[in-house]
Amino acid sequence: MIGVDTPEVKWEGLTEEQPGGKEASEYVKNLLKGKKVLLEYDVQKRDPYGRTLA
Repeated sequence: MIGVDTPEVKWEGLTEEQPGGKEASEYVKNLLKGKKVLLEYDVQKRDPYGRTLA
């Protein structure tokens, strides 16, 4: 799912959720619910905000 760009919902310093963030989060949760997922690192292991890119 690399390359998926979703609105921000939670992170330190965020004053309010971006529109569509909750819906995007629920969509991905439902899409992957009950499935096994294999994670692989991207070329960079972290983004500029320190989040894991896998």
